[in-house]
Order: sequence, then structure tokens, then C-alpha cells
Amino acid sequence: MAFRKLASRSKLLSQSLNQYDINVDMPAMKTGQFVDALFRWLQIVRDEVSKARTQQRVGLFTKWSPVDSTSGTALLSLSPLDIGQANGLLRGIAVEYEGGGVEPISVSIAPPVSLSLGTRRGVDAGTLICGRTMPLSAYNKPQPLHADRLWNGSPFGDWTFSTASPTGNGPVEQLVVHFWIAYR
Repeated sequence: MAFRKLASRSKLLSQSLNQYDINVDMPAMKTGQFVDALFRWLQIVRDEVSKARTQQRVGLFTKWSPVDSTSGTALLSLSPLDIGQANGLLRGIAVEYEGGGVEPISVSIAPPVSLSLGTRRGVDAGTLICGRTMPLSAYNKPQPLHADRLWNGSPFGDWTFSTASPTGNGPVEQLVVHFWIAYR
């Protein structure tokens, strides 16, 4: 039973390597030499992944989007022309806002249809929530939000942002959206 699980996970790893354009064919494994052959294959995969990671760059791309004052929504379309790359893998997102409000707000984000977030406990998980503050590192570098749910998704398509502001708070005029995108 353990060998079946190991074999199925190895096959899944082999298939997922194609997303990174890493072509390491899994060798035909004989029953008695399965673990040894898998170990050698995993060493080759490790080396190829290391090579691919040295060629990969992560860029921070920022877009501004005006907010409709009546509905509180902003639409943002991201295309390969915006970032100068035909392909890219999303690593995370962060949102800042400009406006006259002094109360905390939250922003609900509906990503493009191509970026399926699936379901959690039977509930549609297609909406992300960002608060008023954007996390910063110790060196005041912005940090991405929702990296665990957006990892390796396509950033391209139509994003919808809905702002929820307390009554009497000043309007949100525009959103500043930061995308972390990995590319080669």
C-alpha cells in the first residue's frame, strides 16, 4: 500500500514538473529496484528544479484602478502586455487604497475565472479578503497576501474589487494593486 502511494505521488510530481518546463522522464521501474530508481530520479529532479529556480525571477507589478463612487467596485484587467511577459505564475497580491477615509475598510477580491480557488468545506472559496493594512517585511518591503491560495495561478484576466467602507467614511477613490509574478 505504501509503495502505491509513493508511486502515485511520484507520478503527480512528474506531471507537475511540466508547468515549469522541466522535462525529466520517470524511468521504468522494476519491482525490486523501485526505491533505488525513484531515489536516483528524485536527485535528478532536485537538480533540475534548482537550475530552473536560478533562471526564474519574481517581479512586483503595480496597477492603479479607479473605484466607482456609487457601487464601491473597481475593475482591473491584467494582460501579458501589462507586465511585458507572455507567461507568468502568480505568487501573491496586495492592495492599498487612496481616499479620504479614516476608518478601516476591507476589500473583497474576485480573481479571474481562469484562477479557480475551488471550494472550502463545501463553500465557494472564489473571494479573497484584504484588510486596510498591507504586510511589510523588516526592511519595509511589501509582502504578498493569499500566496497559499494564488500560488502558480495565472494572473491574467479581469479582477473585480469591492470595497466595504463604514458609513460616513470618506470614499475610496482608487486602489493600488500589487501583483507578485514569477517569470523567466
